[in-house]
Amino acid sequence: MPALSEVLAFPPLRWILALLKLLLLGSLLWFLLHTGWMIWDGLTEELNVEERKAHVAVVFGNEIMPDGKVSDRLKARLDRALDLYRDGDVDSMIVSGGVDDAGHDEASLMGRYLLRNGVPQEAIMVDSLGDDSYMTATNVRRILQNHQTRRVLVVVTSWHHVMRAKLALNKCGFKVVYGAYGRHLEWRDIWYSIPKEFAAFYWYLNRPCPEPFVF
Repeated sequence: MPALSEVLAFPPLRWILALLKLLLLGSLLWFLLHTGWMIWDGLTEELNVEERKAHVAVVFGNEIMPDGKVSDRLKARLDRALDLYRDGDVDSMIVSGGVDDAGHDEASLMGRYLLRNGVPQEAIMVDSLGDDSYMTATNVRRILQNHQTRRVLVVVTSWHHVMRAKLALNKCGFKVVYGAYGRHLEWRDIWYSIPKEFAAFYWYLNRPCPEPFVF
């Protein structure tokens, strides 16, 4: 049996190993560049930097605690949306989320949080069918289809999710979408959220906007 060094010295195998190394390095570089782009896009709030305004804030749902209260992560998103509303950067909000295994309606609880903090009922639109970011985007399209003058949006979510949330709304026909992020950081953002968002971004990039539910 030939020695391992002799096998590795076989020209075709050396080319294969060199190609694999090149692919690995290229993939790592791609991941790092994308992550840098994600961080920059997520932490750069165009409404603040450019003094622009949006018509509607789209607040993406997240975890509800067992006692029915919003999690710290979701509270940070809602508090950022409140800041935008109080500063006059938006005049209305769409809160979007699904129903979790315990039966908590994320969007309804988000709407109640905003009401308790002074946002009038008429400024809040509730989407309880936002099971994922793409369903939120298509539901926003349905909600605003008769409001053609309300086409400038700002997504309010976690910093690592801003880029994908904007992509989903772009794919569903909204051309001007800004980003704002909840002031909340945790270790899972690094080891879980960044790899997840990297893969999900390219999954969304190749998907058409889904059709909304028909009742």
